[in-house]
Amino acid sequence: MINYAENLESGSLGVPYSTKSEIQKPKRLTVGEVFTKVNEDLTTAAGLMPATFTDVSRMTLLGIRALQARVALYQKNWDAAITAATAVINAVPLATRAQYPGIWTDANNIEIVWEHKRDAGQARLGDSYFDRTSSKIMYAPSFKLMSLFTPATDIPFASTATDLGGGRWAVAKWIGGTANEAGRADVKVFRVAEMYLIRAEAYAEKTQFTQGGADLNTLRRQRITGYVDETFTTKDALVNAVLQERFKELAFEGQRMHDLRRKLLPVVRTGQDVANAPNKTTLAPTDKEYYYPIPGGEILANENMIQNPTYRQ
Repeated sequence: MINYAENLESGSLGVPYSTKSEIQKPKRLTVGEVFTKVNEDLTTAAGLMPATFTDVSRMTLLGIRALQARVALYQKNWDAAITAATAVINAVPLATRAQYPGIWTDANNIEIVWEHKRDAGQARLGDSYFDRTSSKIMYAPSFKLMSLFTPATDIPFASTATDLGGGRWAVAKWIGGTANEAGRADVKVFRVAEMYLIRAEAYAEKTQFTQGGADLNTLRRQRITGYVDETFTTKDALVNAVLQERFKELAFEGQRMHDLRRKLLPVVRTGQDVANAPNKTTLAPTDKEYYYPIPGGEILANENMIQNPTYRQ
């Protein structure tokens, strides 16, 4: 929904929500109505899932809790976000600095809550970023992102970006650990690191800076050699720090644009990242392209479907 809703305010247009398979022409529900239905389904699922099922390559009770935490974050339901994130944090350890690189080579599944297992011969997520057959970079890590790391002390940097030489940087996160099938890393859908960041942001929004700062510092200590805890005394300072940490920690895991959209923040790129389009450094929330349009086929096939406002003219 976050891609197609006009925004995440409760009364705004969301998406249709179907609970049965039949030929139908559904209308768009409000964002609030969609969240209500999603939360009801997750509560039902949690009641049906046995706690003894713990295979992280499948949905588990902890996977449901992680999804509830993310939904609550999008919904700005801070108490629910804290409760769900805490359930995961209490059950799943963070990877140490020594263990962290092994997450991305599939050497271990430490701090994994739910992953999409990729077996030999299956499609490889890493190929979406780097075409190894032609040595073509499809999507590169931005210089803006890389500038947030100190490579000598930030352990995740080497697992996030790799230097191919000649000023060419490629995404390293999904290379995996199989030499003859580079790019075939298991897809990490939920990691406990995200739960620390969700809870830190929720605490910040509730002006509980000590608790929120503690979560952020806990994660950073496991990622940065020689890290010294930071103290936060305002909501803006802590929320901004969490958003920056999410940019780094969850890079290429599908969260950055969602974070900007749910906060109604502009996409701002550095000149180095838009060398071929120097006048296109900013995409504002009021710009037409900030949200996706409802696909034309949906509009033509369903007279009850309403296009997003910026695409109606």
